[in-house]
Amino acid sequence: MKLNFNDYVKENLKDFLPSSFQDAIIKTFKVQKANGQDLTGLNVRNNLSKALPTIYLNDFEERLVEGEKLEAVMRDLADNVVELDSLSFDFLDKTVNNITDYESIRSSLALRLVDLEESKEFLNDKPYTSFANLAITYRIQFNNGKDMIYSAVIDNDLLAIWGISKEELHKDALSTEENRNKALLIENSYENMKKEDVKACTNILDGIRPLRKLAPMYILTNEQGINGACALVYPGILEKMGKLFRSNFYLLPSSIHEFMVIPAKESVYLKRYDKMVKEINRSMVDINDTLSDHAMYYDRKYKKLIFNH
Repeated sequence: MKLNFNDYVKENLKDFLPSSFQDAIIKTFKVQKANGQDLTGLNVRNNLSKALPTIYLNDFEERLVEGEKLEAVMRDLADNVVELDSLSFDFLDKTVNNITDYESIRSSLALRLVDLEESKEFLNDKPYTSFANLAITYRIQFNNGKDMIYSAVIDNDLLAIWGISKEELHKDALSTEENRNKALLIENSYENMKKEDVKACTNILDGIRPLRKLAPMYILTNEQGINGACALVYPGILEKMGKLFRSNFYLLPSSIHEFMVIPAKESVYLKRYDKMVKEINRSMVDINDTLSDHAMYYDRKYKKLIFNH
């Protein structure tokens, strides 16, 4: 009989956890993610915290499919549960308590891009703004003041509680994101890849004059390197890159965190880049980080993004 991993986790996870977890409440549930992804989430409540970070079981189940022993996978999952439980989520509880007060939440607004066509079901109950073949979604971002960032998507119910329009949410979220997380355009070079902090790289967007010599490829992200693809929608970014390059350019979504930018005078390779992006997404990009299978081409004369449907 084939093992139902989700049921096994619910029934047996406590056997791999310390005794302090014997009264914990274990819950698994389906999560509809962007880009048509259906994932299985796990919550383990072992205290009075209102905020419960979610662990996704899909990667652990995949390890079983690839032949890893069940006990090893379960012990690793249990270690993840214990590690999360040891962290302080007071900062999350504070946000949850104030979540109905828009003025308290405004400074925590954030953006994330998703594929418009592939995310139709995900977007069904959420405010979003179309941008070419993508959709701008809105989130509340939590930071524990150290090196961990969490976020939760904003849905239509929360928007109704706040009593604001989608347009007001978009304006506030875009302004907050841009001020908190500066757009970063760097050369895709070996020297830059060696640097641990992208902020240590030269930000080409800080320049005023057109570049004398173009590199084959650049990377567009933000200073955090998290959800950096949304830098694409910052006001004036596309026009600024066009002026610096003195050229049109391709945009290849390598993940939700960044775009690869390739200067080019013609859009003749758009279908070829579509194929390349799709292959890279399937072989190298984590499913949770996949943005889109489609490349785009920016025509700086007409200030227009071109893409295949």
